[in-house]
Amino acid sequence: NSQTYQEAARHFGVSKSQIARHAWHYQIGGHSDEVDLDLSLVHDPDFWRLIGWWVAEGSVAEVGNHRRTKQVCFAVHRMEVNEVSGLIEKVCKKAPRIKMGLGNDAALFINSTQLYEYCLAFGRGATHKFLPEWFLHIDPELQREWLKGYWAGDGSWSRNTGYRLSTASPSLAANLQRLLARLEVAAYIYSDHKAG
Repeated sequence: NSQTYQEAARHFGVSKSQIARHAWHYQIGGHSDEVDLDLSLVHDPDFWRLIGWWVAEGSVAEVGNHRRTKQVCFAVHRMEVNEVSGLIEKVCKKAPRIKMGLGNDAALFINSTQLYEYCLAFGRGATHKFLPEWFLHIDPELQREWLKGYWAGDGSWSRNTGYRLSTASPSLAANLQRLLARLEVAAYIYSDHKAG
């Protein structure tokens, strides 16, 4: 950290102690539970599969002292824990904290400001998630990996309906239709409004 602080101090024209004080105050680089991501991950299929899982089954929270720690959570079925945990370990280079529920539910937690920020680019809360415009124009192979993750979380298949991607977000439904069209898959939106 000392060399990084020195480089930052030189860049901003301030003292190393000022940089260290701000880093401590904002918990930059000093939180032992925090995971830093390799920025080359934006070209990694596993990264996009994990983001797809998150859009389907994830949430974010600010926890800890003064809510400074950025936490990413994946709510999954007990049988999906190994798959999602493996993706998190590949992407974050650290195992997530796993909390098993009473039934078949499980939650996986990882603290990472960078992953938190990437996830927030896709919205917050099930009804407010969406695909950002830039994502609709990235490499189609990475979009397919994203779809694999999303499908694993919120996809289904039956003889009556065929393949189905579910969402509570009208914006995400429209975005999914556009994404699938770009990948040369015809899709329609079916709204299942339940009374009450």
